[in-house]
Amino acid sequence: METFGKETPNNQEEGDKKYFKEKIGNIAVYFSNRQEINKSLLNNINKIKKDENYLNYSKAGQKLELSKMGISSGGPNTYVFSKIDDKDKYSDNYFDCTGLLVTGIQRGTNKKISFITHQDPEFFVKNSENKKSFKKELDNKLDDFINKCEIDSIDTVIFGGNIIASEKGDIFDENFVAGRDDIEDVERYFPNKYANYRDSVKLLDFIVFNKIKKHPIVALGPNDNWDSPDNTYGESKHSLSTYFDNENNKLYLVGPTRTHPESFSAKDIYEKIEELENDKQ
Repeated sequence: METFGKETPNNQEEGDKKYFKEKIGNIAVYFSNRQEINKSLLNNINKIKKDENYLNYSKAGQKLELSKMGISSGGPNTYVFSKIDDKDKYSDNYFDCTGLLVTGIQRGTNKKISFITHQDPEFFVKNSENKKSFKKELDNKLDDFINKCEIDSIDTVIFGGNIIASEKGDIFDENFVAGRDDIEDVERYFPNKYANYRDSVKLLDFIVFNKIKKHPIVALGPNDNWDSPDNTYGESKHSLSTYFDNENNKLYLVGPTRTHPESFSAKDIYEKIEELENDKQ
């Protein structure tokens, strides 16, 4: 059974308390708007933010180079999966892209191990062959993880994504850029604005549940804020950045404030989208 709620972690630092969101399984989730990061939280993030911990989606096309680092990739504008190990991990620039964090306890060592993903729904939600290849790659990654871990120790969290889908319908201005142009235009240009996000979460839920028989928890709903102030700390405006402290099971999410930051079980994605659509009316 999936567990998530407001239980406070035992190892929570004083500077983290302001940003604590909830516990998801054994993972403590923190969320901050970029403009509200204090020095303590920034220090914790900077401890994680090292080159060897970086899952760089922009290098997805460099498959050979990434494979030497233990990183899986489907090529440009597809997906990247980090190495499974006991190191901290981070990735950034989650716009339409969604991410998955998988954590667990390694058999025989009691070490905490994990991996994260960064994938573009546009690659797999509309193309059946791409969907098959993505599913096969994630299935293999999860099989590898399960073989290393105590199955009951595994927790999974989904994050990232925007409300704007790339299935645009009638586009009146081909130069319209999501995140730059007027938010009021979104309804006109992108009538199916939840489709990619919904279908990405649905597929991730299907893949994960079939492997570990637990539904992932979505830590935050899709970003619906295109009015966030200019970026700080070198991160991209409107995007989500994610930092995972492996040893302490702390997931830090940094991005625009959302209208609905509530977590929910991935199995409830259709009900959640219906709720969000009704709220916008």
